[in-house]
Amino acid sequence: MHLLEHIGELRRRLLYVLAVFVAGLVLGLLAADPVYGYLMSVEPANKLASLHVFSLWDGIGMYMKIAFVIALLIALPFAFHQLWAFVSPGLKARERKAALGYVPLAFVMLAAGLAFSYFVVFPLAFDFTTHVSQRLGLEETYGIAQYFSFMFNIIVPISLLFELPTSRHVPDADRHSEPAAAAQDAPVRLFRAHLRRRARDAAGFRLGPARRAAAHSAL
Repeated sequence: MHLLEHIGELRRRLLYVLAVFVAGLVLGLLAADPVYGYLMSVEPANKLASLHVFSLWDGIGMYMKIAFVIALLIALPFAFHQLWAFVSPGLKARERKAALGYVPLAFVMLAAGLAFSYFVVFPLAFDFTTHVSQRLGLEETYGIAQYFSFMFNIIVPISLLFELPTSRHVPDADRHSEPAAAAQDAPVRLFRAHLRRRARDAAGFRLGPARRAAAHSAL
């Protein structure tokens, strides 16, 4: 394939991901109300007497934050699938096996990070901060925007931290010979291998038969 054809394919797949994200955003807006009801019915939100708004945009912002998270959860698996469909033709069988072991582990660790941060860390952080406020004799008046910002500022970073072990996961045939270097560079090596093959295909398309062999050996 020509280099411009590769760029066109990438653009088309990005448009697919954007379309799925927009559709997920619409579904998220429809599901925002029941999701909000559930979040407010469980601890620690149900410990609060009420949440307040300090701006006309706070209520709309809450709906948009929930819809954005739902859209991201829907679009992320589809985006990984599109990335795999774009990269896999340029990978060897051994590299495909390594990538197939890496992607599911990333999803599992993300789900584990979300569960741990919401059900364990967030309630502990909420109880600690409210306890400090009560010891200082402060009157607790929380806004809905501040509550959800506090929650997302805890959940998102911890969930991303759970992705760190995936950078050391390499179900590769060479892991016994070079375990440390291969484990740390697995995603980078797969992507570089794909780019080399894409560049080699583009070079072979433009060059003649005589120079094509030289380009293949150089790459």
